[in-house]
Amino acid sequence: MPMPPAMMALHDSVQETVQLGLPAGGQVVYVERFDAGSLPCEASGEWMRKVSGFASSSGRVLAAFDPEIAEATLALPRIRYTARTITDTVRLQQVLARARADGWVWTSEERAVGLSSMSAPVFDAHGQVVAAVSIVGRTRSLTGTRGEFILRNLVVSAKRITQDFTAFGEG
Repeated sequence: MPMPPAMMALHDSVQETVQLGLPAGGQVVYVERFDAGSLPCEASGEWMRKVSGFASSSGRVLAAFDPEIAEATLALPRIRYTARTITDTVRLQQVLARARADGWVWTSEERAVGLSSMSAPVFDAHGQVVAAVSIVGRTRSLTGTRGEFILRNLVVSAKRITQDFTAFGEG
């Protein structure tokens, strides 16, 4: 699957790592990644290709918009990757509810100290969430005014990718 043009445009605009993740039994498999080269070597290896959904912004945004994905995500054993990893079921359910209301998710140093991510859902022609587009980078790069700029671009790009999926589904 070639990277959607909207993802390439997003990367060009924000100059951060952009990923496309698919749900996989409570986990997220990243099928596309456009690396900005800003991540530490240990964060761009294979351990980042398939991650637990409960501790990733992509997994959470997928779970927020699909009850079956949420059930699979919450059923997985939850370990603390860092001191900030949310493992409590009630707290995770609150995060998912907030994600549904906001239309996006942000995680701060839950998978690795110094790295944060934000994700928005991608829907198919039937309104089902099918993927998550995310940006991962150093926490200091994804906060403040720059973080707000990145988030706006992410949400717009996710809507464009959804439009592409919708057009493809109708074709």
